[in-house]
Amino acid sequence: MKILHLGYSDTLGGASIAMMRLHNSLRSLGLDSKVLVGQKLSTDDDVIGPESEFEKTLNELKIKIARQKKYIYKHDGKFSHSLNVFNSQILKKIDKIKPDIVNLHWINNELISIKQIAKIKFPILWTFNDMWPMCGGEHYSDNVRYKLGYDSTKKNFNEEGIDLNCYLWNLKKKYWGENIKLIVCVSNWLREKALESKLFHNYNIEYVPCTLDTKEWMPIEKIKARKKLNLPLK
Repeated sequence: MKILHLGYSDTLGGASIAMMRLHNSLRSLGLDSKVLVGQKLSTDDDVIGPESEFEKTLNELKIKIARQKKYIYKHDGKFSHSLNVFNSQILKKIDKIKPDIVNLHWINNELISIKQIAKIKFPILWTFNDMWPMCGGEHYSDNVRYKLGYDSTKKNFNEEGIDLNCYLWNLKKKYWGENIKLIVCVSNWLREKALESKLFHNYNIEYVPCTLDTKEWMPIEKIKARKKLNLPLK
C-alpha cells in the first residue's frame, strides 16, 4: 500500500510531529509512506517539499496575503483562523505520486485550497487535529454555528466585518464529498465535536490516538519516575 501524508510542515508544531511519527511507524511495518509538505525542515528523503525557490516564495506570499483578512474580518484573537482559498501545485504532485490513500493532517497555511481538496482523485483519510475542517475558518469554536450551519445562524458577538466564516463554511459544504472516506480524530472530545457538526455528522468518524514510539515512551514504576524527576515520593 502506498500512503501519502499531507501536512504543512514536517517538524513545526504538534500536528506535524504526530504526522511524522505515524509516517515512521508505517515505514517500520514495511509500507510505502511518503509525506508532502509546504515547508520541509527535515532531511528525510521520503518528505517532499517545495521544489524551487520560486515555489517557496509563492507559498510564503500566499500566507502573507491570507493574513491580510484582518482588514475585512476581525475576531478576538484567542484562537487560530485559516482561509485555504489559494490554489497550489499540490494536486500535480499528488497525481505524480499516485498513492492508494491520501492522509490529510494539518493542511492550513494555504497548503491546499478548499476546492482542491475536492479534486483529489484518491481516497482521503483525514486526521482531524482541531476543529477547522468542521468550522468556517476557526480552528476552535465554542458556539453552535458548526452544529447548525453558518448560513442559518448569526456570526459570533466577538467578530467584526464580513461574515468570512459563513463564506468558508459554505465553500466546504459545496465542494467536499465522496472522496473523503474516513475521518480520524486524535481525541474522543474531537470525535464528539465532529459527530455533532453539520458538515461531518454523516461521515464514518473514528477515534485513534496519536502514535508514540514505545521504545522511547513507556510506563515505569511511579516511585522511580518521581525520583528521576526530583518530585515528592508521596
